Amino acid sequence: MNPLLPPGPADLKELTSRCIDRSYDSLYNLTTSLPNTASEERRGVALKQLQDTHAVFKKLLVLTRWSVQSPLADKCAELLQEAQTFQDQANETNDRLYFLHRDLDRAKERQYDLTTAIDVLYGGTYTRLPRVINYAMHPREFPPVDEEASIAELDAVLRFRLIEETIPDKFTHIDVHEGFVTAGASGEFEMVFTVDGTKPDSLWLVASVQTVLTDPVAQATFKHLASTSSLRIIQSNAPTDVHYMQLKILIQKRLNQSATPLLDACNIMSDFCCSLALRILHAQGQLLVDTRWPHGVSFLHQDHNDAATLDIVYWTDATAPYVAASTPGTFSLEEMRNRMHPDALRYPAAGCCVRLQPNTTNDKTAAGLFSLQLFPAPPSMLLQRYPALVPEALAVPTNLYGLSADHFLLGAMDVHAASALFCLEQHLLVQTNTDQDYDDGAELRWLTTGERVRVTRSSPRNMRLARVDSSGRAPLEVSWDMRTGRFGAFCLAQASSIAAAVAHLETLLHTTVKVQLPGVTVAGEFALVFASNDDVAAAVAAVLRLVVAFELEAFASGCANLPVVRVRDRHAAAVDAAGVASDAVFVELVRGKDATVYLVVELDTVADTTLDKARKRRRRCRRRDSDGLFSLGPPAFSILHVVDEPHRPSASSSSVRCLERLPTPGYVGTKKRKRRDVPSLSALLLDMAAVGRQRAQWHLLDAFATKYNVLLTTTSTWSTTTDDGSVELASSTPSTSSLWT
Repeated sequence: MNPLLPPGPADLKELTSRCIDRSYDSLYNLTTSLPNTASEERRGVALKQLQDTHAVFKKLLVLTRWSVQSPLADKCAELLQEAQTFQDQANETNDRLYFLHRDLDRAKERQYDLTTAIDVLYGGTYTRLPRVINYAMHPREFPPVDEEASIAELDAVLRFRLIEETIPDKFTHIDVHEGFVTAGASGEFEMVFTVDGTKPDSLWLVASVQTVLTDPVAQATFKHLASTSSLRIIQSNAPTDVHYMQLKILIQKRLNQSATPLLDACNIMSDFCCSLALRILHAQGQLLVDTRWPHGVSFLHQDHNDAATLDIVYWTDATAPYVAASTPGTFSLEEMRNRMHPDALRYPAAGCCVRLQPNTTNDKTAAGLFSLQLFPAPPSMLLQRYPALVPEALAVPTNLYGLSADHFLLGAMDVHAASALFCLEQHLLVQTNTDQDYDDGAELRWLTTGERVRVTRSSPRNMRLARVDSSGRAPLEVSWDMRTGRFGAFCLAQASSIAAAVAHLETLLHTTVKVQLPGVTVAGEFALVFASNDDVAAAVAAVLRLVVAFELEAFASGCANLPVVRVRDRHAAAVDAAGVASDAVFVELVRGKDATVYLVVELDTVADTTLDKARKRRRRCRRRDSDGLFSLGPPAFSILHVVDEPHRPSASSSSVRCLERLPTPGYVGTKKRKRRDVPSLSALLLDMAAVGRQRAQWHLLDAFATKYNVLLTTTSTWSTTTDDGSVELASSTPSTSSLWT
């Protein structure tokens, strides 16, 4: 019995008899072996025998009931019998055919063509000789052909066919010469066509295809466009003869079936050159990652829907991930695209990137080897301000030798850095209708904290801010570091307080400002997210305020009899008790034996006229302008009279005898002023120093008159403010101006 074949059908009667015989034999063997078994083991052996017998008859009972109740067993038996019969017949047929083939070989006999043999022997001719043998023995001569006329005729046919065909816009040259059409795109590929006849419906044939990478003439012409490392990568990725053969087969199949054969052939070669360019850029990018950009930059090559794409990802630590809408029942554009296009190619979940992908259009507007998409896309207002930003930074080459991964990496970083500076500018500055421009190209804007500033941009990635009441020689420069993906701040003013404020501003920009990603399926627009809306603006305003104070100190130090002193080192408690701002500038006007008079300059502070009001909480001086915005007023000038009291029992050895607020002049620098050597705020400092000296003399005379009880005659003095911000003094002596103290 063959073990591979299924068992044959068994009769129920025979199966029952076998089970009974098997059980009888087991019971007989048990009765024979029990007497020789120990008494403690007999019970277990007998119980095991009964259980085996019970299981066998139980299976037999189940099989009997199933076979009686189910007619499927009969059908299965019939099918099995038919299959067995068919297998036997197939084996028998195979055997018979084998023996028949052997018998036919044995039955072969030679048959001779006696009639033809008699004709050849007696007639000397053989009428059935194949013509091929005759032509081989006696080659026939072709009729004379005029090659020049035939080539001219074929050239005319080709020119007429070219007029009828759709010529791709990508072709830069088409030449008809000696029966062939040579067409190609400069810097990419070249193809040679012909036709298989002179009929109007004859098919186009492709004779050869070639890219610029394997053309010796093109290599000598364009090799100066690539560096040495790029040339090595290009040579290692150049197509081979096998690639060209497969391209010819693919193009020829398309030419045989297409209604626009030249356009389809051009599209095939364009796609091939695009894939070749992306592969070269990927190899160059890996070399950059291994050498110059080991951290934070990656080149991702992907194949999606039979199209190759290359993503250049950078600044992964400077971005904030996309956060879906938490309101129930609302869906963002990102979520809708995920539902509608679950298999769409996604952007990176972290970092900015530029995506290089094949062109989707065939017009001249998509010039270049491929198209690109920035993620996130630059703001539309930035592109309106700098229309040539993207075309200049991310110019797509039309020549395979001009490919450079470094160019696309730095270009994309340049555009995104300009976008970051633009978004920061939109956050810090307020756009108004009263903005003016200086002669040097600076723009007048308002900070959100109220300061009027001059904004100068040397490039889209650089922004310089300076208050209008400063000289502008040491502006605050804010830029974007493309290598680290962070903001940078710098100021030329050499002061420890300014350096600390600039460092604090950089820390805020690094920790609280991130690039908000719009998602992973849409490019969106570039935007910044701020952890706090006011911290960065307040830090910028603080730096600009310190710069103005530094310039005032430098100007006063350069003038005669206007020394800048650090009053807080000796009279900190008295000055704080008087309500003077912490960043005030103190200029010494008059110094006596036991008393000193200072001119106090407080930036962005309300100019109160009484000591009680000055001791109140410091406030920001804001007033509403014509556009409805709040702007900061001019500095507040005060006369501070400090008296030394060495025998005073308190902790401080000095006290403030008088704090007089001087009249507040008009806003300095609101109008467009001409260039001059002395800034308007410095000129105002000189004017107020003159007024302060007069008031200081008055305070000293008043103290003298009070001490010695003498007659003091005074004159009233007032000040007016001119259009350019300077202060004019006027005086008069009334008829009764004597004061007895």
